[in-house]
Amino acid sequence: MSDLQAFHVGGKLLYTFDWTLEMPAGGVTISSIDYVLPTGITQFADSDDLVNFKGTGGFQGFAHGGTYQVVAKATLSNQESIPKTLTVRGFNG
Repeated sequence: MSDLQAFHVGGKLLYTFDWTLEMPAGGVTISSIDYVLPTGITQFADSDDLVNFKGTGGFQGFAHGGTYQVVAKATLSNQESIPKTLTVRGFNG
């Protein structure tokens, strides 16, 4: 799954990834969430709500005209991994 956001240069983006619809049946849970960030983007916040299949990350460092992909990978209790991609376009507005 991928989502597209336009975000102001110099700002901080707080984004929640939700794996509710992708979770398999049978009591499988999320064990951990890891973020893969493109060069120049930094993470300033990380708050996981594993019971509700969500993870929130805060990201900054977007440049005007740049397009960035932030990947959040949920590792499940059955050792599966489900990635979600957030595409961010920086702008001066």
